[in-house]
Amino acid sequence: MRGGPRTAAAAWRAGLCLVPCLLLGGCVSERTAEAVRDVVTLRTGTISELRDRRGRGPFQEHEVPPADMLEVVARACRAMVGLRGRPVTTVEVSRRHGEVTAKEQGLDGRRDPAYGDEWVSAVVVVVHPVAGQPGRSRVEWHATRRSVLMVRGVDWEGALAARIEQEVRAWQATRAASVQPAAPPEGLSGR
Repeated sequence: MRGGPRTAAAAWRAGLCLVPCLLLGGCVSERTAEAVRDVVTLRTGTISELRDRRGRGPFQEHEVPPADMLEVVARACRAMVGLRGRPVTTVEVSRRHGEVTAKEQGLDGRRDPAYGDEWVSAVVVVVHPVAGQPGRSRVEWHATRRSVLMVRGVDWEGALAARIEQEVRAWQATRAASVQPAAPPEGLSGR
């Protein structure tokens, strides 16, 4: 093969130079421009793909009812830190589907409520009830990175499990404190 990888790299660079001209020149539709951008930036991950993995695990069980576990998971996702110490602000809770979706925005990404908002990495956490144990939840999560070319800051696979465990302990401590009877006022010992 004449030229080999050097020729392929030059063609790739030339293609990258052509894309802005097409996009800025208005020569292509918005949908086509988005498809070109996705191909050039090697974007692959989608939220739909994460939802399709539902029920495949890995799973962890916690002594928290499913309705409360959704809020515990949402707090854990909001506590995660992305690029340059930016907190994760795009966290959505779906009680109907029993899931929490969190997206890490890029350095210049702004929150956009539209379906195609810009994000660097994302996670879908699914909370399942445990049969016969209403006070227990089975939690699974699936994470993705939008593109191998995008730098991400949140370690969903490694750090989220520890953060969820920390939030579960805080929830259990709050619950235990609210269940304990109040001590009688001093001087009223009941004798």
